[in-house]
Amino acid sequence: MYKLKHTPGSWKYDPEARIDLEIRDKDGSIIADVRDNRKFTLEQCRYNAQLISAAPDLIESVIALRNQLLSIQMNIPALMPLQNEQRNMLSAALLQSEKAIKKATQIE
Repeated sequence: MYKLKHTPGSWKYDPEARIDLEIRDKDGSIIADVRDNRKFTLEQCRYNAQLISAAPDLIESVIALRNQLLSIQMNIPALMPLQNEQRNMLSAALLQSEKAIKKATQIE
């Protein structure tokens, strides 16, 4: 089981902002600030802010999908025989989700 320690969602940002794109929690506190600068275009900054604001929803979805994949993997013999390729795809998806969850939940 994963313990999520980030500021609870939902996070939002104002897509109409032109200088500082602030990602805020449900109470309006700033979580992150994506600045429009010469390195990134305003469009890139907006997409970065949008992705950051979706982070709580994304991590919860990945954990839910991982749990479902793990349940399927544990119950495969009872459900149906899978081909080696299908087993490999399931194992790869589980590994990928584990890596993403670890990246999002553990500070190195």
